[in-house]
Amino acid sequence: MMPVRLFFACFILCSFAGCSALADRMANAPSPTAPAGLLHTNTPRPTRVPPTNTPRPTRAPPTNTPRPTRVPPTSRPAFSCEPKTCAAMDSCAEALHQLYVCGRSRLDGNQNGIPCESICSAAEAAQFSISAAPATDPPPSAAETAQVVGIVDGDTIDVLLNGERIRVRYIGINTPERSEACYAEATAANRRWVEGRQVELRRDASDTDRYGRLLRYIYADGVFVNRQLVADGYAEAVLYQPDDAHYSQFRALEAAAAAANRGCHPSGIFDDG
Repeated sequence: MMPVRLFFACFILCSFAGCSALADRMANAPSPTAPAGLLHTNTPRPTRVPPTNTPRPTRAPPTNTPRPTRVPPTSRPAFSCEPKTCAAMDSCAEALHQLYVCGRSRLDGNQNGIPCESICSAAEAAQFSISAAPATDPPPSAAETAQVVGIVDGDTIDVLLNGERIRVRYIGINTPERSEACYAEATAANRRWVEGRQVELRRDASDTDRYGRLLRYIYADGVFVNRQLVADGYAEAVLYQPDDAHYSQFRALEAAAAAANRGCHPSGIFDDG
């Protein structure tokens, strides 16, 4: 009988020999053919051409062209309101200032808006604008300050005064009513001066009218609005006694506005006198 050890040695050798033969068979076996569509060809990639470094166009720096010099407007002479006769005045401009700004209605003897006709022409008077006058009446220290919260028409506004909404009627002037010609234009003119602004209210002799409205002269940003509306032709001068502090001045301004066909005057709304 073959010894046991020899049997196991032969078994192990045969096992290794079989494994080696199997390995040789696998190594020599042909590779399976892959489908034609799955074959990867070693096609070389196209060469990428680097971009050319084309220089950017040079931007010309802006030329330092000097700005045109602004010529300041010629200032108007500062005239005072010291009473003078026509013979003592140096120019028509001074006479117009005395009439329109200072209220010297006696200088306009013909009530045609032309003061001191010996030195003033109708053309010069027509070109005069109260808005260009060198001064306006400053609001007095006792004036009330109010906030405009509504525009009723050309000569009436609503204000907030001491926390209360109050209606205010302008003293000494009258503008077209709702059903009359030039109503919209006069209302718009008033709106331009006071809408949304704080204004100064100054009374004359009366405090209120029969409708309970405050009677006041109105100042907005230093402009005497009652006077401005008359000068621009959107209001006529009216006298309701005893409130006559500026009536003569308003009458002179109205005559000048009518002569120049300003504002509402071309409509004829103020021709009833």
